[in-house]
Amino acid sequence: MNQQNNDQTVALGSWVKVREEGDDEVEVYHIAPFTNVRHNKLATDNAMGKALLGAKPGDEVTVPGRTSPIKLQVLEVGRD
Repeated sequence: MNQQNNDQTVALGSWVKVREEGDDEVEVYHIAPFTNVRHNKLATDNAMGKALLGAKPGDEVTVPGRTSPIKLQVLEVGRD
């Protein structure tokens, strides 16, 4: 996770650091062809994966939640 994506846009194969609004914890997800929650992999057809596609550092995305939308701040984007 050292190299940043040249255009820093979330795409298939990217990793993305996000922070949920109102939370200090930072999560790292990989945008993959399939979802694997245990390994923090999100498919592009997953609600969070869809919301993150095309996002750049500094963007805020909204993910539909079960009870209310979840707002995520995109902190960093890169590729392995």
